[in-house]
Amino acid sequence: MLRFLITFHPSQMPQDAQGVADARQAIARWAEQAGSALDDLGSPVRSAIVISRDGVHEGHSSEALLGWSIVQAVDAREAARLLGDHPLVQRGCLALIHEPV
Repeated sequence: MLRFLITFHPSQMPQDAQGVADARQAIARWAEQAGSALDDLGSPVRSAIVISRDGVHEGHSSEALLGWSIVQAVDAREAARLLGDHPLVQRGCLALIHEPV
C-alpha cells in the first residue's frame, strides 16, 4: 500500500458557518466509512505565513488550502475512488492527490 497526501482546495465550496459545520459532520461519517484506508484524517488549515523568494510575509497565498488528509491505496486511481464521495468534493472542493515518488 502507498500513502497519498490529499489536499483540499475551496474552488466553489460555500464557506458559510452552517455549511462548514455540516461539512465537518459529513466528514466524520465519511471517515468511518473509509475505515483503515484513511491513514490520517488531517485537519483544516489556514494560511499564516507565506514564504517565497521575495521573503516572508503574513497572510494568504493565492493558492488557497482548506485542509489535508492521508489515505492508503494500491495506486492513485484507488485513492481517487475512495475520495469520489468525500463530503468536501461533493460540496465543490477540489481534492488533489499527491503521489509519493
